[in-house]
Amino acid sequence: MSIEEVVNEEITLQEFGDMLRAKRLEKSCRLEDVAKETGVSTTFLSYLENGENSPGLPKLMIICEHLDVNFELAKKAVLNHKIGKLKRKFS
Repeated sequence: MSIEEVVNEEITLQEFGDMLRAKRLEKSCRLEDVAKETGVSTTFLSYLENGENSPGLPKLMIICEHLDVNFELAKKAVLNHKIGKLKRKFS
């Protein structure tokens, strides 16, 4: 995916979680394997894959690097999620 496509891509946290799960399964990794390699708990990863958790950028970068997921797209999903939460809170 080109940077232009990433910038124009609308992605939800759930879609990003689905992408993470697909990449993990494509690499034949268990949640426990990814957790061990990234220093992130299996619970956290499970919530992330289910679109129920949005990590900070440093943790997100580590997960993306390990699973070979586009970090810019991941960052956009997390930021979209956080902006949506703020909008709901203040509307």
